[in-house]
Order: sequence, then C-alpha cells, then structure tokens
Amino acid sequence: MVSIGNMDLAYDVVFLDRDGTVIEDSGYLSDPDGVVLLPNAVTGLKLFQAAGLKLVIVTNQSGIGRGYYEVADYEAVTARMVDMLAQQGVVFDAIRFCADAPETPSDWRKPAPGMLLDAARFLELDPSRSIMIGDKQADMQAGRAVGAKTVLVQGPGSHVSKDVPDVEVDLRAGDLAEVARVLGF
Repeated sequence: MVSIGNMDLAYDVVFLDRDGTVIEDSGYLSDPDGVVLLPNAVTGLKLFQAAGLKLVIVTNQSGIGRGYYEVADYEAVTARMVDMLAQQGVVFDAIRFCADAPETPSDWRKPAPGMLLDAARFLELDPSRSIMIGDKQADMQAGRAVGAKTVLVQGPGSHVSKDVPDVEVDLRAGDLAEVARVLGF
C-alpha cells in the first residue's frame, strides 16, 4: 500500500494501457520488431515498482477481433515488450487483453472495467485502490468505473484523444516518469 503525496487514499496497483502509454502506439502492432518503449517509460515503471505498487497491463487489442492479426501476434508483441522491460528490471504482476472489436458488446473491452476487475481479483486487491494510466478516454472511463485515480498520458507516441473531459481525468502528464514524480514516487 502506497500513500500519494498529501492524498488520504492509498494505492496498491497501477493499471497501464499498453499502446501509447508504455510502448509507442503505431496502430495495430503485430510485429514484435516494432515494439518501441516510450521515452521515460522504464523510469516511471521502476519508480512505481520501487514504491511497492503492482504493475498490470490492461489493453484493448481490437486488431484481433477485426481480423488484422492473430492472438499469437499479440502474444509475440507482448512477450517482446515484457522481455525488453525485464532486462531493465521491470516486471508486470498481471497482463490482461481484450480481443473484441469495438462493435462487439463486451464487459471486458475498455471503457468497460472487466480487465481491471479480473486482474484485481487475481491479485486479491481492491480495484478502487488503484491508478489507471492511459492515453485514451476509454482508459479513463474504465478507471472511473472501478474508482481508480485516472491519469491521461499525452506525450510523444500516444494517440491521446484531445477531447477527453477534465471530469474523467485526475491528472494529465507527458510520460510515466512525470506521472511518478507528480504523484510523489
């Protein structure tokens, strides 16, 4: 459990969108050779981890549901990201993905909170004691649905929606290292 700055709430887990938050969002990434870590991602993730927070990836992968690539392609890209970060000392506690296309009714695909709730159950954590970091409105809405603190990353490599209402965002930052510094890690 980690207390942030002068806030009374304590946090146990950081939920992270993958594309545009941890790695560059190049659009429907299916080739592991295309994995590019975002600037300061390693620094931010290490700060969260050093503070005792669990790290969980929650990622929509509609390219699978749309037939652009297969689950095996997603797994290869994710394995590459995990390996690159592990070499830097960053380890994820859980990874969840949703292969549904946007038009498919789903309680798993963000903005629905299914992935966050499942990972919280797996880790035996209260999802309301979390921080959700992402670059899209759907990330913020999923975080809000579980009572998380929401952080919108708006730096290079993100495809952030410029029209995300302030009411859905607790903090806006350029990258994960900035998020960690602003939150007092």
